Amino acid sequence: MRKIISIFTLLVTITVASYAQLQTDSIKVLFIGNSYTNYNRLPWLVQNIAHSDGIPLSVTMVEHGGWTLEKHASCEETLNAIKKGGWDFVVLQEQSQAPAREEEWVSKNVYPYAQKLDSLRKIYCPNGKTVFYMTWGHYNESYPIMQQKLANTYLGMAKRFRACCAPVGLAWRQYFCENHSGELHDSDKSHPNLRGSYLAASVFYTTFFGKPFQSSYTAGLPANEAQYLQKLAQKIVLENPEEYIVE
Repeated sequence: MRKIISIFTLLVTITVASYAQLQTDSIKVLFIGNSYTNYNRLPWLVQNIAHSDGIPLSVTMVEHGGWTLEKHASCEETLNAIKKGGWDFVVLQEQSQAPAREEEWVSKNVYPYAQKLDSLRKIYCPNGKTVFYMTWGHYNESYPIMQQKLANTYLGMAKRFRACCAPVGLAWRQYFCENHSGELHDSDKSHPNLRGSYLAASVFYTTFFGKPFQSSYTAGLPANEAQYLQKLAQKIVLENPEEYIVE
């Protein structure tokens, strides 16, 4: 009996130690944004894809509905989260329409606050990376124009600040080109449905690690559909990695 207890104690000790090691070695990601980040629990979709691929990734989110980077740049909760340090990636998401406004407005109301948050990341997480979350256009007749403006702004910020860019919006655009439908938007034609968030998560995972993957985690989507979205994300990111990933 004593021998059985000893073996059980050893197994528990090994399990606890392994879990602690997993937590210590975890790749840590901080998501900063609004409802586009929170919808369908996007950060945890990314985490689950990573875990299914054998990557110990953990996520934290600071999110407030409708918020801009300007609001985050003056929010103690956001600033303290960055200052906590230890982040491998800090994801920044602007309000959905702000980056698509006229260039002069964007230069005064978007770039300075993106720079402030990125600069703070560089101080407290010098070995980490900033990742700009390129979002998508609203599903209406002006979608193509809005999407191009969003892409221009997010890629412009990534280039200026030597940051990464997760080209979610471009993956969405490619999906529409191949499927001719708005099946990534929720009923409000702005936020993502689960399919849209899963595609976004696949883009983030590819951007973080810069390699092909095949995940068994489908978030409840049909397996063939999840595989298609994974491959689409990889196609967008890996065909032009120099545009999105900073070594």
